Amino acid sequence: MNLHAKDHLLRVFYFLKGAFWAIPAMLLFLAIWLAVLTLWLDVNHSKNVVFWFLDGSDVQDIEATLATTAAAILGVAGVSFSVTIASLTLASQQFGPRLIPNFIEDRFTQTVLGFFVATFLFCMLSIQLSGVVVSQGSHTPVFTLIVTLVLTIVDLLLLVLFIHHVCVSMQADSVIAGVFGELRQCIKTLLPKDADVTQPTAKFECNVEHGEAVRALVDGYIQHIDVEGLVEYCESHDLQIQFEHRAGDYLLSRSVLARLCAGPVSPKLERKINDFVVTGYTRSPRQDLEYCIRQLVEIALRALSPSVNDPFTAMTCIDRLGTGLCDIADRPMPSSAHTDSTGKVRLVVDNPDYKGLVDAAFNQIRQAASGKIDVTIRLLEIICSVISQACSKEQVDALHHQAKLIYSAAIDSRVQSEDKRAIETRYHDINVAIRQR
Repeated sequence: MNLHAKDHLLRVFYFLKGAFWAIPAMLLFLAIWLAVLTLWLDVNHSKNVVFWFLDGSDVQDIEATLATTAAAILGVAGVSFSVTIASLTLASQQFGPRLIPNFIEDRFTQTVLGFFVATFLFCMLSIQLSGVVVSQGSHTPVFTLIVTLVLTIVDLLLLVLFIHHVCVSMQADSVIAGVFGELRQCIKTLLPKDADVTQPTAKFECNVEHGEAVRALVDGYIQHIDVEGLVEYCESHDLQIQFEHRAGDYLLSRSVLARLCAGPVSPKLERKINDFVVTGYTRSPRQDLEYCIRQLVEIALRALSPSVNDPFTAMTCIDRLGTGLCDIADRPMPSSAHTDSTGKVRLVVDNPDYKGLVDAAFNQIRQAASGKIDVTIRLLEIICSVISQACSKEQVDALHHQAKLIYSAAIDSRVQSEDKRAIETRYHDINVAIRQR
């Protein structure tokens, strides 16, 4: 792989972020070291420590205490795992299966379950090691008993907090807030305010329509394109490349991934260019802003389905999407052309524009909201609010176009005169907001 070290670290970070086992595995490792540490403290310092409420003289009592604690905590861990699986099942049914990673990545749930299994492992190891301490004569496993008591208290507190956390996290508003937080973080990462988006003065000096095709070697969704690495590689080999796909697109094996400006495409060169593209079986928010937007859209579509019929959840999603579009409007969109150290354009990568993001946010909701007057009115209200904060004519035109589609679909449907007046009033407010700009 020719990915930069930074890209390797990002891949590891996103892999660990989506791994449910990462924090529990780390806590299990710490439990092993804690058992060894308490053994060392018991052997070397327990004779100087005396607690009237702890009796470590009887090894059988000690092992019974540890075994009872281990069995109880293992039972609690089993119940917690069952609650987690049940929560994931309900979340999949209510909010959509593509939102499951958001629940899996919940750090608090991972930490709680990690504490439970780590406490169990500590007790099991301590049972085996307690005999070593008692065999030292006057020494007793005081520190082992203290740590076991502390871990038990912590686990009981975490159990109560875990139940509260599950009850709160399964509420629709909490789920939407979590998804919106990921969207806002994605906006900050992919569209930094201080980014240099100056269009290069040099032009792409070739017609790539007749260029040699670079074929994709694998199937899957494009998760990341190493733009910096590609620019350096193109500069060192005097190449100019235009990508036919962007992050979030699905690649078919042997489909056209990119086109080379000039010169033949050897199998070696084709493999090199493919090495700069990370694919996977799912979409990823690493470079795909539409992915985060579509998560909110999916919640809204589920809420508008006849089986759920929850317009209030859909309107909450629309509110969050409006905030996200306002955040995007205040930031420069990235340039599609990338230059080398000499200022020559070496790489052209397709990037989403503001109109595409507006369509991704509202198209499917508009289609699903046909006949739902309250959702239609909320769509027009949010668009009016976003227009008031738009920063360019292109942004206003994209929002106005979406408002026209919503308005025409609502007026053409059979609606009551009172509802029709409400829709016309909101659309009139949008036109007023555009004229005032």
